[in-house]
Amino acid sequence: MWMQTSQRVLLGLALLAFPSLVALAQETQWDERLNAARTAIEERRYDEAEKLLKTAVEEAEGFGPRDPRLITSLEALEELYQRQGKAAPQEPIMRRILELREGELGSTHPDLVPALLGLAWLYQQLEKPTEALPLLKRVLEIRETALGPNDPQTIETVNELGWTYLELRKFTEAEELFRRSLLTHEAAQAPDVKALARDLQNLAAVYANQGKREDGEALSRQALEVQEKEPGKYAAFAGDTAWKLGKIYWAHRRYAEAEPLLLRHLEIEENRRGPGNPNLLFLYHEMARFYRIQGRDAEAESFTQWALALAAKAEKAKPAGLDDVHTARGLVNSAALYMNQREYKKAEELYRRALEIDQNAGQAEYPTMAMDLANLAIAYCAQGLYAQAEPLYKKSVQITEKAMGADHPDVAESLMPLARCYGQAGRNAEAEGLYKRAIQLLERPGVPVHPSLFRVLSQYGMFLRRANREAEAKQIEARIEETTRKLTQPDPNP
Repeated sequence: MWMQTSQRVLLGLALLAFPSLVALAQETQWDERLNAARTAIEERRYDEAEKLLKTAVEEAEGFGPRDPRLITSLEALEELYQRQGKAAPQEPIMRRILELREGELGSTHPDLVPALLGLAWLYQQLEKPTEALPLLKRVLEIRETALGPNDPQTIETVNELGWTYLELRKFTEAEELFRRSLLTHEAAQAPDVKALARDLQNLAAVYANQGKREDGEALSRQALEVQEKEPGKYAAFAGDTAWKLGKIYWAHRRYAEAEPLLLRHLEIEENRRGPGNPNLLFLYHEMARFYRIQGRDAEAESFTQWALALAAKAEKAKPAGLDDVHTARGLVNSAALYMNQREYKKAEELYRRALEIDQNAGQAEYPTMAMDLANLAIAYCAQGLYAQAEPLYKKSVQITEKAMGADHPDVAESLMPLARCYGQAGRNAEAEGLYKRAIQLLERPGVPVHPSLFRVLSQYGMFLRRANREAEAKQIEARIEETTRKLTQPDPNP
């Protein structure tokens, strides 16, 4: 009898211990899975890492919403997508992380700010300013309460919210926020020159986007004057402001006013980096283009030769070690120069080397690999090698769709080179289909007019003219005028 009782007690104790043993086994499995995923990421086995992390998330969901392993699993999966440049898959994960943080902290806790900002920035990357807006408003409210209305972090949020309103063409709201930032910095005991100049540039952008060119230029000049008060300390920043203002004058064909500003920026960069630095290639390239547009061939040729010399220097760089990525970017800049010189074979070789370097360095599929593939495809298309170009273009589009979502404006941008290549190859029906799809992506109902729509419509109009479809081309021109008008008007929606 005593033996039977003892057996029952032991059995009961075993049953009581069983859930703990199961939980311990599950915890061990979760740890092992997470460690295996981290190893896979280090070895760039991203598909395997994704499967492991998704399983880890499913396991952690069973531990309960307040168990820290759930957020750890979700953050690891989000970081994997971020490393690959895949923005679209991050959205549901970051929303879930925010939901868990809110459940733990409440809706107004300062520690909620990183999750709110992370999701807002993701929406901005996905070009969804409407979704980003309420998140940034919450961050502003939290920071105003916790830090005060004039704290630097609060004002930083004020500016982020201003840019979101500007993107939504809510010009009144954007101007109000940028002016708040300006007044705060002006009232400081020791005004921050860089911050003041930035505020003025932000206000200039508000006016420029409304077509108020003179007001925008006046503010840009004022920003430059603010920085010139301490030229040594703010030389690089002032040079960047001078370049931006010069580009505004250039766009309006006010070349005499643009030239000294552009050259000033170039001089500052040469002094800062050294005259033979490959990073100057882009500036030399732009100056050559600036002079060539005006028919000043001698100046254009001088800058072209300097740029070619830097391109040759970049070509000789050895793609090794930590310099791989920098080498690839230099090769891409050099290749772009050769494309403009119509030396397509040289450009092809450099684009291919850049692609190989980025592949070996494990660069993110988007945007780096997508751009590398498109660049090489452009070089092939320029040489009439359409069969080699087409699969590269399609792969670039697929990467963009997977990373940003099939309806993202970046997909429209990725379609345009393929559309032009189809047109060049005489495959007009396929080219037109891509032009129409790109326009549809950029002209969605209920979404503010996208700035790229103007360029896409212009290219489609040129395509129609080359196809001798004059009446349709004129209709596109009318749409371009309407698009231009919309871009300078406030969004009518409240």
